[in-house]
Amino acid sequence: MSRLTNGLRKRMAQSVLNNAFEVKQKEAERNLHLVGDKFHADIYGAHLKAMQSLPKSWLPMNWGIRIAIAGQNHDVRFSEQRIIGKDHHYYRPKLYAGDEPICIEFIKATDACDKLKNERQAMEQEVEAILNSVQTFKKLWEVCPASKSILEKFEAKPMTAMLPAIQFDKVNAALGLPVGAV
Repeated sequence: MSRLTNGLRKRMAQSVLNNAFEVKQKEAERNLHLVGDKFHADIYGAHLKAMQSLPKSWLPMNWGIRIAIAGQNHDVRFSEQRIIGKDHHYYRPKLYAGDEPICIEFIKATDACDKLKNERQAMEQEVEAILNSVQTFKKLWEVCPASKSILEKFEAKPMTAMLPAIQFDKVNAALGLPVGAV
């Protein structure tokens, strides 16, 4: 039975955590980026046609901007690169009071991402504790049989040695031994 190394345990833990959290995290990040797109429309919507009519190199394209909500700075990410004002990825193009619906939606989306990140970190400690408590796959399957469906791909199966095909008749003839004697 294969032994669990520290590197293998780390990869196994990431596999289990990705199985549990990856889809949820991507969905939460997608929602956060959609709110970022709403901020872009709110800030640049009235001027977007004029901005797009300028030569391509005059205004930068970026994945996000910096805004202020109730005096706190926030980096807002978009779902794709968008045209923004000069230096708006460093300086705030608009200050929000914090009670606007878009700000409330942004704070909720940010909180959802942070909550999932914290849950993943907490579960990472739990998973690593389980994996560190065992030394072999056999013991892991005894302690946590439900993990086998996800983690069995990490178990190295013993390889059967493939011996070279030796033609004994030719070797015996070359060595002057009786042919047909094995």
